[in-house]
Amino acid sequence: MESTNDVALAEAYAWAIQTIGLTICLCAQAKGQPIVSDQELRHCEEEAHNVAVQLRRQTLDECGFYPAASDYRLRLAGKVLSWCSEHRYWSIE
Repeated sequence: MESTNDVALAEAYAWAIQTIGLTICLCAQAKGQPIVSDQELRHCEEEAHNVAVQLRRQTLDECGFYPAASDYRLRLAGKVLSWCSEHRYWSIE
């Protein structure tokens, strides 16, 4: 059985992927290139996952391998929101 801490870390990581993916979709739509095909959606999901992996690694480097859930969630959320702000005009081309 997973610990409460493990569940919290997994939920934070899932949130990161979803938030990054949403940002990518909104950027594409704002540029007049909405993500509509299955191929574009898969590419968006892959990019969101890749970015989330990078941000998770950075967060774990800062927090240690077994971080407290609250510290990890706050740090990861900060990194995700910063990424979204910095890349609000990003393109998946």
